[in-house]
Amino acid sequence: VLNNPTVDANPPEVTIISPTGGTYDGRMTVSARATDDQSVTRIDVEGDGKLLCSGTSSASCTWNLRKLSDGTHTVTTTSTDSGSNTKPNKGRSKK
Repeated sequence: VLNNPTVDANPPEVTIISPTGGTYDGRMTVSARATDDQSVTRIDVEGDGKLLCSGTSSASCTWNLRKLSDGTHTVTTTSTDSGSNTKPNKGRSKK
């Protein structure tokens, strides 16, 4: 019997659920989810390059904006699948 394992060559799709853009003050909920044709093994959520939270196929956390300067800040999500494929997604919000 010949066993041809399935090669996972497609990166997962990641969607930022919240924030959707706009202006925020105080605390902001940041959430994202990822899907893949094989399996998602990790999703990381970052605020201005710092890890806020992580999960397997979804993640949700609160980002305290009170200590940040006024201006544009970036939410980045990166998802990884079982084939070690990764895909980033960025969103911007203003404080």
